[in-house]
This record gives sequence, C-alpha cells and structure tokens, in this order.
Amino acid sequence: MTAADLHGRQVEDWAVGDSPWKRAVEDDLAAELGLGFLDLDDAIEQGDGRSIPEIFRDGGEVSFRAAERSALHATGELQDYVIAVGGGALVSHENMDWALENGTIIFL
Repeated sequence: MTAADLHGRQVEDWAVGDSPWKRAVEDDLAAELGLGFLDLDDAIEQGDGRSIPEIFRDGGEVSFRAAERSALHATGELQDYVIAVGGGALVSHENMDWALENGTIIFL
C-alpha cells in the first residue's frame, strides 16, 4: 500500500489491547505513507478538557464511549491521516460501520 493508494481517504487503525510498540508503529506508518497522524485518545482529551481517567471517574464508561464516538465522527473532516483508535473504539457496531464507510481500517 502506498500513499497514492490512500490519497483522499481516511485511514483508521485499531490495535486490540495495549502494547508498548503500538504508537511507534502508527507514527512510522503515517510517516512512511506521508500522512498526518492523530491519536483519538488525544483528541478526546483535548475536546473534553479532561484526561481519559477523569472522564471515566466522572461519568464512567458510558460517558467515555460517548466522547469517543463524538471524536471518531469528528475525524470525518480529515483527509490523508492515520487515525489511531483504542481497542474498544470499533467494538460498537455504529462506530465500526462509520469507520468502514469513511476510511480504510488497518488492524495492528
């Protein structure tokens, strides 16, 4: 796959669970393809004004998943990006369907 293959497409990648190498692979993928990079968790924190642990503490998983869904859908305005999402982001059928309609999903 080359950057030309992805031109004008949003690239989503989803890694199951946490791993110490996940972020390095995502950064390298974006750089290799000449694409921008956005970590959805960073976007959630920036948009909400609280850290992920604070969102969970204050509103539980329901609150976090709502913020995650909102941040994911906001990425629809981006083009030529690798969007890194956490292991639970695409478990929701709504989020998975949206991601399939709006980009290419790469599972790490």
